[in-house]
Amino acid sequence: MTVNKEQVEKTAKAAQKKAMDAGQAVGEAAKTAAAKAKEGIMAFGNTVANKSRELMETAKLNAQKSQKQRELEESYKELGEMAYAKGRLRGEMGEMAKRIKELYTELQQIEVAINAAQSTKECKNCGLKHYVGDNYCPNCGAKQ
Repeated sequence: MTVNKEQVEKTAKAAQKKAMDAGQAVGEAAKTAAAKAKEGIMAFGNTVANKSRELMETAKLNAQKSQKQRELEESYKELGEMAYAKGRLRGEMGEMAKRIKELYTELQQIEVAINAAQSTKECKNCGLKHYVGDNYCPNCGAKQ
């Protein structure tokens, strides 16, 4: 069987054309895949940017909310102090005013005790320094 040179060239050209077509097809597929990847990355980036904006806005609003809550609490406190200072409280508010007065008295007693506990004096018998509230010297036992 003899192979004709023209047939070989024709077959070679056909194979070359198929190879080129296949290469072009692969190139087109790669371009399409790259374009889709780019779209996906861009969409992901936009999603991240949007979420970041949402988080920033939420944090800002939460900070504003906390500030307003502090202002509200301070206003309630001032209102209560004003009402207490006026002394015209009746019913439950009168009872609360009595409780505030009791707490204030207890607080003053605690402050006096703290001051006394921190104060020292010298024992007349041995000269050791000890707390003012001590009835007896912790060193020699002398009555103070």
